[in-house]
Amino acid sequence: MNTIIEHLTKSEPTKRGMSSLDKLSAIIDSMPSGPEACISCNGDNPWYGDGYCETCYPKSQQGIAEKNRRDSEIWKDSIESAHAILARIVSPEIRETDRNHPEFNASCYARVKQAWEGPEWMWFHSKLSGRSKTRIAYLYALHWIAQHGQQAIRWRETGCEPVVWLDGDRFSEACRLRHQFSLGQSIQSHAHDLIEAAKNCHLLVLDDLTKRKMATESVSDGFWEVIKLRHEWKRATIFTDNGPIEGLAEVLHDKHAPYIIRRLAERCIEFDFDNQAA
Repeated sequence: MNTIIEHLTKSEPTKRGMSSLDKLSAIIDSMPSGPEACISCNGDNPWYGDGYCETCYPKSQQGIAEKNRRDSEIWKDSIESAHAILARIVSPEIRETDRNHPEFNASCYARVKQAWEGPEWMWFHSKLSGRSKTRIAYLYALHWIAQHGQQAIRWRETGCEPVVWLDGDRFSEACRLRHQFSLGQSIQSHAHDLIEAAKNCHLLVLDDLTKRKMATESVSDGFWEVIKLRHEWKRATIFTDNGPIEGLAEVLHDKHAPYIIRRLAERCIEFDFDNQAA
């Protein structure tokens, strides 16, 4: 309809006395026609289906079916790969989380579930241990993998890990070693690769973030790089810590602390796991 209207507005004035039907017929006749040959073999009858002739149309459908089959296999392999990554890096105790256990923080779990489809970044904190922060982060990771299975092909194409899970100790040590690598000590290149994976992966979980002090410039530099890039690319990120976001001012190096705190406060939804109110 829009194409016809466009031709009505652009067509030359018609002779007086022509009926509206004649005008419309003339406009339709002047509109660009469809392809004159099969888009596959250049043969006749291209409008048998989707621009293909009667001979090529079944072949085109077979090709589509084969592509869907390959995509399904890639999806399955990628989902299994993501689960395997979690299985390697998350302790059996966490993987065997029982949501019906009396010590499981069901109240916070219910609150977090309500936000699963919303924000891309979450911050779980509690001063008390045993408040299920890590367990719920793991459950979120499983949920995320299931919900983003349609992106599994993109995981392969980008070459990025679907999930990276790091605790604060390992992350801080990788930042420190990566700094040494940047100074020319190639023996620490694995640390550089780990930080790059944290920056680029599709889901990042940083568990017990400030378990080790992050006051050194090298650690704060690495943390800021991760935060900045994941913000720009809108990649999902989960943080667990023993304090709220503003508490980072006490453990981060002054160089980046204000920027990191402001960016986290803008992007994260915070959950206080010491607060049992639903």
